[in-house]
Amino acid sequence: MRDRRGTTLAAGLFALCLSIDAHAESGPTPAQREMSRHMRTYFRGELDAASMALGLAAGSGWAGGMLLSRATDASRAAAVPILTASAVELAIGIGLFLRTPDQVAALDTLIAKDPQRFVEEEGERMGGVIDRFGLLTIAETTVLSSGAITTTVGAVVDEDRAIGAGLGLIAVGTIALGFDALADARAGRYLEAIRRFESLKVAPIITPTGPAPSYGLMVGGAF
Repeated sequence: MRDRRGTTLAAGLFALCLSIDAHAESGPTPAQREMSRHMRTYFRGELDAASMALGLAAGSGWAGGMLLSRATDASRAAAVPILTASAVELAIGIGLFLRTPDQVAALDTLIAKDPQRFVEEEGERMGGVIDRFGLLTIAETTVLSSGAITTTVGAVVDEDRAIGAGLGLIAVGTIALGFDALADARAGRYLEAIRRFESLKVAPIITPTGPAPSYGLMVGGAF
């Protein structure tokens, strides 16, 4: 009799486990879905920035070519920084288009399967991105200031090449500052979303997908 009850108890426990498995599955929490939405919004902005960079590259290339074709000291000097900026903008646009889709797919998987790792790795990466924008702002402001100084000096000493180079630097610095200011603001919003997600300390949970089952242990043929 005792053996029979032990066997029945074991069978009841086994049935309980099967019932739980049948009525539940692992799924993302609302916080994880919201984090995925913020992440995708950020990278859609990156793709928009890629399109903008390619457009700027085309415009800068055309402007630089036109300046070179004029064959004056001032225009040739102005063309150098503008054509250099065109090459940089082209590289930025192509790079963003090539890497963004794989980044989004990998981060979506990480948010769903290992949110803590996502917070640590993506939070650290975005912190570095924002730090680099600070350095870029300093560099671009320096370019802009150098252009203004060079133009002024060129005008004073009547040096066309200095005037042209200075105007080219002013154009490049102004465009770069505006472009990176938008990217910096977008990165800041994304990092803030990551920090909010971290504060929730979310993790994948077992979410019921059907009516709640009744559980019991059958002992001696009765529940």
